[in-house]
Amino acid sequence: MNLLVLGLNHETAPIQLRERVAFSASELEGAIESMRSTLSLSEVVILSTCNRTELVCVASETIRPALIEWLASYHHCKTADLEPAIYSHVGSGALNHLIRVACGLDSMILGEPQIFGQVKSAFLASVEVGSAGPELQAIYQHIFNTTKRVRSETEIGRHSVTAPATAIGLARNIFSDLNRCKGLLIGAGEMTALAGQQLREAGVSSLTIANRTLSNATQLASELEAELLSLADLNEHLDRFDLIITATGARLPIIGKGLMERVIKSRKRAPVFMLDLAVPRDIEPEVGDLRDVYLYSLDDLQSTIAANLAQRHVAAEDAEQLIAIASNAYLESAKARQNQDTLIHFRQHLESLGQIELEKARSQLARGADPEAVLAQLSRALVNKIAHQPSHALREAGKRDDKDFIKMAASLFGLNGSSDEIDTDR
Repeated sequence: MNLLVLGLNHETAPIQLRERVAFSASELEGAIESMRSTLSLSEVVILSTCNRTELVCVASETIRPALIEWLASYHHCKTADLEPAIYSHVGSGALNHLIRVACGLDSMILGEPQIFGQVKSAFLASVEVGSAGPELQAIYQHIFNTTKRVRSETEIGRHSVTAPATAIGLARNIFSDLNRCKGLLIGAGEMTALAGQQLREAGVSSLTIANRTLSNATQLASELEAELLSLADLNEHLDRFDLIITATGARLPIIGKGLMERVIKSRKRAPVFMLDLAVPRDIEPEVGDLRDVYLYSLDDLQSTIAANLAQRHVAAEDAEQLIAIASNAYLESAKARQNQDTLIHFRQHLESLGQIELEKARSQLARGADPEAVLAQLSRALVNKIAHQPSHALREAGKRDDKDFIKMAASLFGLNGSSDEIDTDR
């Protein structure tokens, strides 16, 4: 199988290098076309996320240097800067790697589910521009089917290993329906973005982002379909929210016990779930002493996260076994398809020879030739044409005394498995 994967990820390259070779959604189509035309490739998929960039193509390993040069040239960087961070996989190893990536086994957060959607999007982008041909379509369908099996048959994705996801699991014990809850995110950084995504996935439909500088939170608010709130107005609106997650860079707490006492009173003692992801903390620890306030910090969640991560590592072993079995099954079926193609071509070749000689015979009969002579000529012509190429190959095998080839030919032609019946001198 001529499958090649070449790329770099969070384990092989620092974020500065990953940023340089990332492909935005808007430039993906042009990059695919450039890669295909420059390297004369027919089938190509490009996967680009914040943690990895991978080039997938139907090609042999010999194209690896040219692929690195193209990647460097496209992003205007030096090949020497890329090479130490590059990894590559070919054939069955490439297939196994692609499945592991889609399952989250190669992710920074083991078993994270977002990568599956990113892999699907990358493949669909290639389908849209016509760069995912029959081979990659079959391969990616197998990847998707195997990933779904891993997700359903193992525990790899069922234990939260990020602080926001772990906290949301705890919040479900407080609120019967998260869809009816109003969520507030304080801050606009990477952790806030992750928390917002996971709140959306958990079903929280009403989100607000509070930040000191609103312009810095505009893009995130758009991505999460959230409202914006100035941090200066926080005190007036804090009682609206059931779920509050903070992750700012403030040096002093922005929510104190006195403020939360007024909030609880205004909410008529409706519970509030609070998660403080900041270091130093955004919420005074004494807030957690208040009745109807459920406050968690990073330290509070560490033991749960560690236990869940350990469970994911155990599940990963089961996933690896399932992937190995599925990959072997695909490779066997691919070989069977190749053999089937050869058999089909062989039959088509024989039918073509037969049709040519049949037309000659019909022409002779139409001119009044003797039917017996025509049939005899038809038989001789068919035997000669069918035997021509095998006879040549067997003579060459006899010259080099290739007994294995001759034995295989005897078996292929049904000569009782004996090479003695084949005369290689004729």
